[in-house]
Amino acid sequence: MNRRFGNTLLQFLIGFTVFLAIMLVINFYDLLIIDLFSLETKTFLQEVKNYPYNTFRELYPKYYFFVFLTIQLSKYFIYVAVLLLSLSLLLLYKKRINKEIIFKVYLLTASLFLIEISFSFINVNRLLNIEYRGKLITQDLEIRPKYRADEKGINTMLPESIYLREGYIVNKQGFRSNYTFTTTYIDSLKQLGKVIMFVGDSHTEGMWAEPIDSSFVDLIDQREDAFSLNFGISGTDPLQYKLIAQKYLLKIKPDMVILNFFMGNDIQYYKRILEPFHPVYYDTNAGNIMAFQNGIEYHTAETAYNNVLKQMYLIPTNFNQKIVAKSSVLTQVWKVGVKLGFSSCSNSVPHAEPLKSPACNEEIEQIIQICKENNSKFELIVIPDYLYAKTKVEEFPHLFENIDYVYSPIPKKYYNMNDGHFNDIGHEEYALFLDSIISLN
Repeated sequence: MNRRFGNTLLQFLIGFTVFLAIMLVINFYDLLIIDLFSLETKTFLQEVKNYPYNTFRELYPKYYFFVFLTIQLSKYFIYVAVLLLSLSLLLLYKKRINKEIIFKVYLLTASLFLIEISFSFINVNRLLNIEYRGKLITQDLEIRPKYRADEKGINTMLPESIYLREGYIVNKQGFRSNYTFTTTYIDSLKQLGKVIMFVGDSHTEGMWAEPIDSSFVDLIDQREDAFSLNFGISGTDPLQYKLIAQKYLLKIKPDMVILNFFMGNDIQYYKRILEPFHPVYYDTNAGNIMAFQNGIEYHTAETAYNNVLKQMYLIPTNFNQKIVAKSSVLTQVWKVGVKLGFSSCSNSVPHAEPLKSPACNEEIEQIIQICKENNSKFELIVIPDYLYAKTKVEEFPHLFENIDYVYSPIPKKYYNMNDGHFNDIGHEEYALFLDSIISLN
């Protein structure tokens, strides 16, 4: 039994070695020749190799299929040719080597290449950082403004922006609401029912609600005895929530404040410094790029974008990593090694020294204090991030110390797993959940 296992293991190692040798031969040009080129040429070739096919399709729709098919087939033709050559060489020595062993080694090697081909179609980019999943690169960064920051650093919507979703109604203060956030107007609403102030990010703004006025904030607003004030702005953080409380809570003095805390990006172990007129993120054709990353503020979209790219792709720094970066199979092996602690996925991305206790604790405590001073009830609702598996508060050191919170009961099936927001049913269920909390108060 042990001898059979040993033979099987030896055959596997031989097959994997053959596969690795063939990969080295196929990628000899990339691994060795390109290194002789100038830095500019290497940078260009690296960008071409990492360039996502979906972006190429948008830029060159007429040539996409032809280029894609030509590149893939030519590459795999080399695979097949090398395999046939290796098989022919082995057959020459069939009298010296056991046929069964030859067949098993060849079968394993061929299987690895079939997996390589399959993964190449599924996962085009090699050495994609498993710690970072976000928007892929684009050729020319383009600013698509939807939001702006005021003199206090509060981010609000641009009512005239063509990039806002259809159906958005933006009030004079720059928030998605049918109500004007002034003392006189809100006082008139208080004569008719409760005034509830909702604070948060894109969840609160109403992301993925279709139509937009069916978000959980809008559904709560349908109550006969309540008026919902939506202060949700996509991509914002607890510092923004505190600034909103300082500016508006003192004026409108709502009956209740509900802070929707999203575990995906509201947990911060870095303290963001307020800067007037500086946005919390940049709206671009490559997605929303955070201006504050790993404790460092980036004052242009380009510098913030370049830092994101560094996080997305691990730049091979040695020959072993260069080999891994050429193969889908080896990339999967590398990922397993990372999880087991044998490999590293660290990248040379600048970052500040993190805090021992998350900065959001202090900011939430200040909001709670402002609520107490203005006789407004406060509820902290924690929304888990199922997309990035940030679902347990206890996994984050010192999070919410001495702060009461309620955990959202909405199950994973009511989320849109493309980006981690509620789907339509999720908005409805969350509205029912909040409705029960409001009724108790």
